[in-house]
Amino acid sequence: FTDIDISAGLPLVFPELQKAWIAVVNVDANGTLQSAPCGSGALFCLAGPGTAILSTADGGGYAVDSGTSMAAPHVTGAVAIARQIFPDATPAELTQLMLQTATDIGAPGIDYQFGWGLLNLANVVASFDPETGDLFPAAGWSGFEALGHFGGALQRRFGTSDADPIPLLAYARGGNALVFSDEIGA
Repeated sequence: FTDIDISAGLPLVFPELQKAWIAVVNVDANGTLQSAPCGSGALFCLAGPGTAILSTADGGGYAVDSGTSMAAPHVTGAVAIARQIFPDATPAELTQLMLQTATDIGAPGIDYQFGWGLLNLANVVASFDPETGDLFPAAGWSGFEALGHFGGALQRRFGTSDADPIPLLAYARGGNALVFSDEIGA
């Protein structure tokens, strides 16, 4: 693979890394690619803002810089926020959340230039809210996963066993509270 940096493309050599790997390309404020494209790494690549970013400078002080080294911290920070929202999520689940909530830019779908698209932290956060989570169907698993953790907590609290699970198959917003149901449409 000559179209991607070796460090960004490690999952192409070691496929087991792909589940929890995000390669990052740099876009400017207009969404124009300012670095090498995702290329062969498109399946595990996101675009992030990395042009004209105020950062610390060598020797002290601050300077404006651009590049993937400026874009990658935006993605890393978004993963950290997602980890706060979903503390039991695995690295692979957090990776999927980042990729699936990206704003599609460039050619429709996963593409050579931007991979899954532009990092969208608002979509990541909204994926947890039952009122907005369905706006991002690819990230719908995350809200359901959170409910699974809630169900596990209930099982531990009330001493039920795996043989007698508490089913949480659907949820809906009811006033200011969530309503849980084991029947769709209930």
